[in-house]
Amino acid sequence: MQKYPINCFLWICDRKHLRDRDKWSEVVESLKEYGINAEIINDWKHLACFRLNIGSREGFLWVAISGEERNIEENLAKLIKVRLNLDVEPKLVRDTLKQRGINMDTLVSEATDEQINISMPSLFNVLKLLHNDC
Repeated sequence: MQKYPINCFLWICDRKHLRDRDKWSEVVESLKEYGINAEIINDWKHLACFRLNIGSREGFLWVAISGEERNIEENLAKLIKVRLNLDVEPKLVRDTLKQRGINMDTLVSEATDEQINISMPSLFNVLKLLHNDC
């Protein structure tokens, strides 16, 4: 925040990196270790917005949790299912796309809003909120 004129940040965090019960307080404590004071402004199930303060500078951090159990590959596997009607194990997402000649950018950019909402609800919702707020 001090180097750049940006004050709104997005962090997409795999579920496996946060304990479910204390996830938001864990984020606040981690930021404090870097000298950033944070307070939760809004808290949804898999999404939160924090007000950040570093000295006199203020910013906002949006955190979206990816993965149903562990990581974003689970969301991508679901997107492949709704877009391409293929059942794919999360660990095989990248190999499956490569075998079919589809890159990740194409998979996501050609998906409809409904397909993104079904497969990546926290990311879809945070992007809607950011579009309106930042």
